[in-house]
Amino acid sequence: MPCAIIHSNVNIDQAKSDQLTSEISRVIAKCADKPEAYVMVGYQHVVSLAFGGSNQPAAFVELSSIGALDPDKNKTMSQQISQKFAELLSIDGSRVYVTFTEVKPSNWGFNGTTF
Repeated sequence: MPCAIIHSNVNIDQAKSDQLTSEISRVIAKCADKPEAYVMVGYQHVVSLAFGGSNQPAAFVELSSIGALDPDKNKTMSQQISQKFAELLSIDGSRVYVTFTEVKPSNWGFNGTTF
């Protein structure tokens, strides 16, 4: 059930977007101990994203999940997600925000119902 939406001012092609979302999906599945079949990751290019008064490459990740979030897992996911941005998009970890939101099962729809 984890879902991560990535917002970044780095404009990438489809192949790089597919690579990034696939690698982030694996990180989340492993860290959250959830089947990757339930993980969703999207990449949205934003034309302008200022961080600390600068428009240098940056990213904002909104990660929501039913369960699987706690301080230790969040810290590990934040570290590994930031590493992927550094490796794949040359975005320094100091320019990446990740938010973690716990969602009640009754507030998450799937396949015509809720969890």
